Amino acid sequence: MAKNRNNSPARDELIRALKAGADYIRGGVDYKILLLFLFYKALSDKWLKAVEDYRKEGYSNARAYLLANQDYVLFDEENNKLLTWYEAMKSKETVMELVNTLLRIARLNEKLSDLQILVERLGLRNLQTSDKLKAVNKILDKFNEFNFSRVPYNVIGDVYIWMLNYSVLKGKEPDQIEKGKEGESYTPKEVARLLVQLLEIENGATILNPALGSGIFLIESYNCVRDRDEPELMLYGQVWD
Repeated sequence: MAKNRNNSPARDELIRALKAGADYIRGGVDYKILLLFLFYKALSDKWLKAVEDYRKEGYSNARAYLLANQDYVLFDEENNKLLTWYEAMKSKETVMELVNTLLRIARLNEKLSDLQILVERLGLRNLQTSDKLKAVNKILDKFNEFNFSRVPYNVIGDVYIWMLNYSVLKGKEPDQIEKGKEGESYTPKEVARLLVQLLEIENGATILNPALGSGIFLIESYNCVRDRDEPELMLYGQVWD
């Protein structure tokens, strides 16, 4: 696997990388695997950045891991193991290591439990022995080129939605979609939940979904804050007819 180049990608650069990834897997692998990799890589990079910041404050590695675990658990205390992207990339059987790592993350993080559903639904474990493994490894190498630790969550979310549209339209640019066809882009609730978790939506935020469809993104956005003392969100959706 390629080594991380500490390159913090701009939106357009990230979109180009995902388009290349979509071309690698076209017709053979579910495009949502790209979104799963994007989510995990971004989560891992931001967690490692938090660890680095705690180290700079004088904390030991062990303590820094535990402090970073307050947001998302990517250090498995029971097994004394890091569950980060780069640790998974060290394995010769990278895809199987990714599967095992994502399943463990799902068990250790209640709010990321949908990872288990996605891993199984996407058939990720079967890719290790399939003829699509070469294409998947190219995608992993592409993600290894970037460091997402300083990429704002709203940029990742924007690219996430762009990728959904691009893949559903079978390679057309989102602005080339035919009038009346926007609703055909169906997003599984598990994907929507992961995106909302990644965005870390705060109470009082304003959320706009420019391709409303079933409204699942807005529903999950509300679910993210509904248990607050005074939940408040401004939710907007656009439907082109």
